[in-house]
Amino acid sequence: MENLTIVGTSMGGYIATSLAKLISIKNLILFCPAAYDIKAWDIQFNNGFTEILRRDISLLVSNIDDLLESFIGKSLLVLAEKDEIIQPIIVDMYQKVLTKKSNHFTYIIPESPHPIHRWVVDKDIVRTNILNEICSFMSFA
Repeated sequence: MENLTIVGTSMGGYIATSLAKLISIKNLILFCPAAYDIKAWDIQFNNGFTEILRRDISLLVSNIDDLLESFIGKSLLVLAEKDEIIQPIIVDMYQKVLTKKSNHFTYIIPESPHPIHRWVVDKDIVRTNILNEICSFMSFA
């Protein structure tokens, strides 16, 4: 597992981040990663989860710092320029921690909304650019 690459999108990005606390990850690729109040972690998805997230300060009590405390690999944030879900403060939280803790890169997809993977399906050039960015990241020494 020494060469493990983990990829996550939105909520899956937060879950991928949580794996960094448990296992050694060489590469962490996060598409529009979310951040959640640590109280939401033990709540069933359909049983109060969204109520916790919708509180005004919910994202400010996220445990991203703690989850990435031991992460020393490479990281790539793939962000949507027109993300209507992930607030800029969340992106700043990730960038602050990852820049401090890892060899970090950010790629912003022009014109993209939050659901990147659905949006890019019929955009060959954009999809190729994303793949090229990921391949470049993966081959960077």
